Amino acid sequence: MHAQVDRHRRQIALELGDPPDVRRLSEGNPAVRAHLEWIRGNEANRMGHGSKKHLDVSESEMESRARMGVPRIAEPGVTAAPRSITKFTSAEAFVAAEAVAWQSESTQAQRRIVESGYRVLLAQQRNPEEIRAYLRDNDQIENTSKASDVLGETWRDHVKGYTVAGEGSGPTSFSDDSTIRTYWRLSREGKWYLQSHFPQEDDPRKKGKK
Repeated sequence: MHAQVDRHRRQIALELGDPPDVRRLSEGNPAVRAHLEWIRGNEANRMGHGSKKHLDVSESEMESRARMGVPRIAEPGVTAAPRSITKFTSAEAFVAAEAVAWQSESTQAQRRIVESGYRVLLAQQRNPEEIRAYLRDNDQIENTSKASDVLGETWRDHVKGYTVAGEGSGPTSFSDDSTIRTYWRLSREGKWYLQSHFPQEDDPRKKGKK
């Protein structure tokens, strides 16, 4: 299954082109459709919430959540409520950004490190509790990429959000430094799945820098 998932990712990235342009894809694209089905299938088994929270969510739900002060929905690596509720506006943008992020050198370097430790535990025939303990501390990898680098020059057409502003909210203003943040986790069976995947209105890597 995962070899097939990676084939879909490579096909999506290939059709996305260089430089990337989401307009080259369509929701009816076989690779796009199959990859999205894989993600939603995992979510149905409580493995991740990327499409549920950042693709399939309606605009009215986004605005309602923002107006209520953005309830603390658990996001990997985020301890406080986010300033904005954001989403992808199309399935093709959602899967294209994930495919490109997964194939990046930084993501694959993280993946190899986590898998290496996992395989060592299996080879040593460690008990299930030790494997679970390892995964609790090491199961997550992440990628932050500039939105324009993964979605192309029309990237603003493929993201949307509502931002908390005092007691109300308004449409999110995405800066030129906007990013796509993606998290994956390794299951106890040694299979990766998409945990979360969302646009950000700025680049968190630049915060605090002058």
